[in-house]
Amino acid sequence: MCYHGIGDTFTPAHKDLCASNGHNLMCYTENGGSAFWFMTKSSDAPRAASFFQSFYVELDHESQVARPEELAKAPFTVYVAEQKLG
Repeated sequence: MCYHGIGDTFTPAHKDLCASNGHNLMCYTENGGSAFWFMTKSSDAPRAASFFQSFYVELDHESQVARPEELAKAPFTVYVAEQKLG
Protein backbone atom coordinates (compact mmCIF):
# COMPACT_ATOMS: atom_id res chain seq x y z
CA MET A 1 0.00 0.00 0.00
CA CYS A 2 1.36 3.41 -0.89
CA TYR A 3 -0.20 6.79 -0.19
CA HIS A 4 1.00 9.73 -2.23
CA GLY A 5 -0.48 13.12 -1.81
CA ILE A 6 0.24 16.79 -2.03
CA GLY A 7 -0.59 19.47 0.52
CA ASP A 8 -3.96 19.24 2.23
CA THR A 9 -4.47 15.59 1.28
CA PHE A 10 -6.73 13.63 3.64
CA THR A 11 -7.42 9.96 4.26
CA PRO A 12 -11.03 9.15 5.22
CA ALA A 13 -11.75 7.73 8.66
CA HIS A 14 -11.58 3.94 8.58
CA LYS A 15 -10.95 0.78 10.58
CA ASP A 16 -7.88 -1.31 9.92
CA LEU A 17 -8.50 -5.01 9.54
CA CYS A 18 -8.62 -7.17 12.65
CA ALA A 19 -5.15 -8.38 13.68
CA SER A 20 -3.54 -6.28 10.94
CA ASN A 21 -0.14 -4.78 11.45
CA GLY A 22 1.14 -1.85 9.46
CA HIS A 23 4.17 0.35 9.23
CA ASN A 24 4.08 3.85 7.85
CA LEU A 25 7.30 5.46 6.74
CA MET A 26 7.36 8.98 5.35
CA CYS A 27 10.19 8.90 2.83
CA TYR A 28 9.65 12.23 1.07
CA THR A 29 8.24 15.61 1.92
CA GLU A 30 8.39 19.13 0.60
CA ASN A 31 9.00 22.17 2.77
CA GLY A 32 9.10 20.22 6.05
CA GLY A 33 5.67 18.66 5.55
CA SER A 34 4.19 16.22 8.04
CA ALA A 35 1.15 13.99 8.55
CA PHE A 36 -1.17 13.86 11.54
CA TRP A 37 -2.59 10.53 12.69
CA PHE A 38 -5.75 10.36 14.80
CA MET A 39 -6.09 6.94 16.46
CA THR A 40 -8.12 5.11 19.07
CA LYS A 41 -7.57 2.01 21.16
CA SER A 42 -8.80 -1.21 19.59
CA SER A 43 -11.22 -1.61 22.49
CA ASP A 44 -12.85 1.71 21.52
CA ALA A 45 -13.73 0.50 18.01
CA PRO A 46 -17.43 -0.05 18.81
CA ARG A 47 -17.68 3.45 20.32
CA ALA A 48 -15.90 4.95 17.31
CA ALA A 49 -18.29 3.16 14.95
CA SER A 50 -21.30 4.49 16.91
CA PHE A 51 -19.81 7.98 16.95
CA PHE A 52 -19.48 8.03 13.15
CA GLN A 53 -22.93 6.48 12.73
CA SER A 54 -24.29 9.51 14.59
CA PHE A 55 -23.14 11.47 11.48
CA TYR A 56 -24.87 8.85 9.29
CA VAL A 57 -21.46 7.50 8.24
CA GLU A 58 -20.26 3.89 8.15
CA LEU A 59 -16.53 3.56 8.84
CA ASP A 60 -16.34 0.56 6.51
CA HIS A 61 -17.27 2.81 3.57
CA GLU A 62 -14.25 5.12 4.15
CA SER A 63 -16.22 8.16 3.06
CA GLN A 64 -15.88 10.58 5.99
CA VAL A 65 -12.94 12.86 6.64
CA ALA A 66 -13.26 13.79 10.30
CA ARG A 67 -12.21 17.25 11.42
CA PRO A 68 -10.20 17.65 14.63
CA GLU A 69 -13.09 19.68 16.06
CA GLU A 70 -15.40 16.69 15.56
CA LEU A 71 -12.93 14.25 17.08
CA ALA A 72 -12.50 16.50 20.12
CA LYS A 73 -16.16 15.77 20.95
CA ALA A 74 -15.75 11.99 20.68
CA PRO A 75 -16.85 9.94 23.71
CA PHE A 76 -13.53 8.05 23.72
CA THR A 77 -9.85 8.98 23.79
CA VAL A 78 -8.37 10.07 20.47
CA TYR A 79 -4.59 9.87 20.30
CA VAL A 80 -2.83 12.31 17.98
CA ALA A 81 0.63 11.81 16.52
CA GLU A 82 2.54 13.93 14.04
CA GLN A 83 4.64 12.00 11.54
CA LYS A 84 7.67 13.65 9.99
CA LEU A 85 10.21 12.63 7.40
CA GLY A 86 12.00 9.39 8.26
